[in-house]
Amino acid sequence: MEQARKHLLETVAENAAIESSGAAIAEAQARADKLVIEGESAVRLALLDSQAKDLEHEAELHILTERRTAELEYRRAMTELEIERAKRMAEIETNKLRSVIKTITVLLFLSFFLVFSFPLRN
Repeated sequence: MEQARKHLLETVAENAAIESSGAAIAEAQARADKLVIEGESAVRLALLDSQAKDLEHEAELHILTERRTAELEYRRAMTELEIERAKRMAEIETNKLRSVIKTITVLLFLSFFLVFSFPLRN
């Protein structure tokens, strides 16, 4: 009976050791699985963060490009307006000069006509 009791205690101790070992293995496996999941999550989060930053930088670049394009278009339009204004001013000045020359020509012609038509008498 003593031997049966000893065998029973040994079996119980062995079962406890196996149970404890199984629990430790299961716990270690659970921790390992948790670390793998956390690592994969961290990698996925970093990837998503990187993609979000890429999209943000793309949007900023697009906005900057649109601004530069609008600015260049504005400057081109202003330059065209300034050229048109300068052309009109040159045309006005040319017409004014022609008018002055015509007036001077008519006055000179009349002066010569008067001088030669009515000579001065002494």
